[in-house]
Amino acid sequence: MDNNELHNLPNAGFMRRLLALLYDWLLIIALMMVLSVPLVAPSNEAIAVGNPWYRAGLIALTASFFAGFWCYRGQTLGMRAWRLKVVDHQGNELSPATAMLRFTAACFSTAAFGMGFIWILFDPDKLSWHDRLSRTRIVQLPKQSN
Repeated sequence: MDNNELHNLPNAGFMRRLLALLYDWLLIIALMMVLSVPLVAPSNEAIAVGNPWYRAGLIALTASFFAGFWCYRGQTLGMRAWRLKVVDHQGNELSPATAMLRFTAACFSTAAFGMGFIWILFDPDKLSWHDRLSRTRIVQLPKQSN
């Protein structure tokens, strides 16, 4: 699809976005487990609760997952399953800076008891706080004909 076609697609609704995010979090949790094994296995001891280096590693993993997929094809694996794509307001794929801004803003949307996500239900354009802050949107892709 070209930018003009993406620009004209409708914004995705709350439920579809939530289900795509659930898929993605299942993948991220699996990646977190894979990251944790080499840290725990050599010492055979648990990682200390609140270890700042471990937390930073998990945040970096999560940020890399989302920002990487958003920049690469505009879709995480969960978004691909639910035919969603993140684009800027002109229908272009995200730059790394925009993807990181979107991720950071999504963290604030989550930290506010998820209100940034719930806002989609009330917003006339179906945009979350992080959509508005990063000047991006998630569009609903059409079904592909076979």
